[in-house]
Amino acid sequence: MNFRKTCKPLFLVVSLALFVSCEKEIENNEVGDIETFENTIKVQYFKGIPVNHRFSASIEELESEDIEESLLNFYNTEKSKANKSLGVSEKEVASTLPDTDMIAESALEVYDEFPFQKNESENNMDSLLKEKLRQDQLIPEVREELLRLGYIEDVDALIEEAIAIADSEIEKSEQDNWEMIRSDFSTLSEEEIAKNIELINEYYLLNFEYVVLENIAYNEERIVNKIKETQLKNASQKALEGYDGPYYDKACTYAKVKLKGYTSAVHTVAMGTAALTAQSSSKEMFSEAEGGSSNTREDAYRHMLFNALLANYYPSVSSKVSSVNFAKAVGDSYEECGTNPLDSKEMDYHNNKIGRDVWVSKTSYRKVLWATVGLNRPSTSSLKSAIYTYVNEKSCFIVKTKSSAFPNNLLSRDQVPFEIWNRIRNTSDNIVVYFSGTIAPDVALPEGEYDDSECIANNLEPYTIIWVSPNNLIKIPISIPNSCLITSGPACYNID
Repeated sequence: MNFRKTCKPLFLVVSLALFVSCEKEIENNEVGDIETFENTIKVQYFKGIPVNHRFSASIEELESEDIEESLLNFYNTEKSKANKSLGVSEKEVASTLPDTDMIAESALEVYDEFPFQKNESENNMDSLLKEKLRQDQLIPEVREELLRLGYIEDVDALIEEAIAIADSEIEKSEQDNWEMIRSDFSTLSEEEIAKNIELINEYYLLNFEYVVLENIAYNEERIVNKIKETQLKNASQKALEGYDGPYYDKACTYAKVKLKGYTSAVHTVAMGTAALTAQSSSKEMFSEAEGGSSNTREDAYRHMLFNALLANYYPSVSSKVSSVNFAKAVGDSYEECGTNPLDSKEMDYHNNKIGRDVWVSKTSYRKVLWATVGLNRPSTSSLKSAIYTYVNEKSCFIVKTKSSAFPNNLLSRDQVPFEIWNRIRNTSDNIVVYFSGTIAPDVALPEGEYDDSECIANNLEPYTIIWVSPNNLIKIPISIPNSCLITSGPACYNID
């Protein structure tokens, strides 16, 4: 049973009041009931702005000069109330706030009570993008024939459809957030809300801190059990995959981010959600055959998506700059806490920035009248698509290790980390870089000469291509000369 106190949504009050105003006669006892109900949410003033205050923390607590002390006192008070409601004897008063894992888990549970950025429903974008990479390596005539025969689907159309659905969900969420703000600040006009939007954002962020602690106070045992389940699941995944997520040192990263001024529970939510999404997406789309997760295209994709999502989830109402600054603070802290060599760190810093730039390019301002009241944020699906395309079409392989494979065979010797670091620093800041794993596959050109040596080597009939489906090998006759081997020339690589 959830003992955390809840408050009736304001729109019920407004609807009830409108209904009552339309009645010509109202019994005295009904009037008294309505007045009592309306008084459960009172108009109060937060730093001079009238608000229908629906949260448990008092305005005095929100405006406290020592928020840390106020939060701790609030937590102990709510914990005492919870114990009494359960018939539990008083426990020792807490001297510190709950740990980061408790804060993060609780924050996820109460997140929807606030007008913060929401994510779209889960979809199959990762698998669609992986299929797109396979199809992009086909010359157009071959792709069209495979489509006609029903061996492949029109993956570009499926991706566009998935993004459109995701974007519409995000747009609906933004509209709901705006209605929530208008409901909580119903005495203000839209113009007045726009004028005070940053102060309104501060109001929600402060209340979020208190609501998170209130939820822990009343549901501590359940939250602790959820954390244990998650930790057990992560341990199993690490044992199977040998990968510990996008943080080298989670505790260190959180600590450094807090030192940089990002102490809110909502910042913790943004970091955790972005990290898990970036990790799962990168592992879904890139296979071990493509080089694993260190210094590869998968690594580049994960870092870019992580930074773009950090900016997307940051609870800034109307500022791109503050969102980007938060993403940079987290990305930099991640590297500062890590033990990567010089070249790996430089690759991450380089790709992190491109990820933030992608988010900026896909985010616009939302306005009411003359004022900016919010950001039109992209969906996660839209960011995945943009970044995946970037990694595979606007990236360059920095050749580090000499081997017999192309283009590593062009090196006269192995390169040391400082040499790779220097080459990355001299690479354009809009080109994704990586130096391990497989080089980005060639993308077929609409015109050009096609080499038939692969056909001859495999004793295939003329005009035959090879299309490897997930389950079997398909050979389809196509009336295109030399259509077996498809190439657009070597992908970008750097050995200077």
